[in-house]
Amino acid sequence: MLVESEFVRVLQAIERSGNTLSSIVRQAWDGDDLRTLTKNTPANSAGAHVTILGHITGDELQRSLYQVEVSNGFANRFMFLAVRRSQYLSDPPLLDAGIIHDQVDLLRKRIEMAKGYGLMQRTESARAVWDEMYRELADGTDGLVGSLTARAAPHVLRLSAIYAICDGCSDVHPRHLERAYDLWKYSERSAHFIFGESFGDPTADTILRALENGPMTRTNISGLFGRHHYQRTDSALRSLALKGKVRNYPEATDGRSAEWWELCATSAESAIR
Repeated sequence: MLVESEFVRVLQAIERSGNTLSSIVRQAWDGDDLRTLTKNTPANSAGAHVTILGHITGDELQRSLYQVEVSNGFANRFMFLAVRRSQYLSDPPLLDAGIIHDQVDLLRKRIEMAKGYGLMQRTESARAVWDEMYRELADGTDGLVGSLTARAAPHVLRLSAIYAICDGCSDVHPRHLERAYDLWKYSERSAHFIFGESFGDPTADTILRALENGPMTRTNISGLFGRHHYQRTDSALRSLALKGKVRNYPEATDGRSAEWWELCATSAESAIR
């Protein structure tokens, strides 16, 4: 279990040329054997179970994920949980040593029991619950949040197994699925809270923010980025149009007709909210 109090350093490291951290983390989540491809002292790990607990502010996460490639699946192998302090304690009391001992002892017993479980399966009632959940989890959403939550079903599946083990059960019951689903839905709401309606492409997001102030001509939109970014702007507009975020319409002038772009109704309502 790795605890990174400054998770932004991980995201910055991934951006360095030749860095393989993103690939290693993705392999770890997928359960593949881990190995480094160094010539002299290659390292490998078989059967590793890796958990990463990272801390980062919402602002840093927004800025960094625009730089880190989201589409390669690195980000959606994590769950995003928005947290804040619940109270101010200038002199917090010490935790009771007996309580800590009891919790550690219980966790140790659960882990030892789990070693003999073998393949975990769902009960008959849990299969019916999972079938209904899976249909919703597999559908997904659009935009950056959709990319970040694309592995909803595998996350809930893993969480349900963890809840079952913590409950001392070798099979997954409906209550374990329900707890896992609730935690995942909070993670999904956290992603929406952090990233809002972000599309995931800095160019597209800039266009969306600009169009919140009203329709713009194609020329004015290009002016947001300079003359040398026409291809990137054109690609962003096509993507936004395909997702139903924006639409265009011509307007006759004395010369060539002007191409205007505006937010679609649903996007405009989201911007107002």
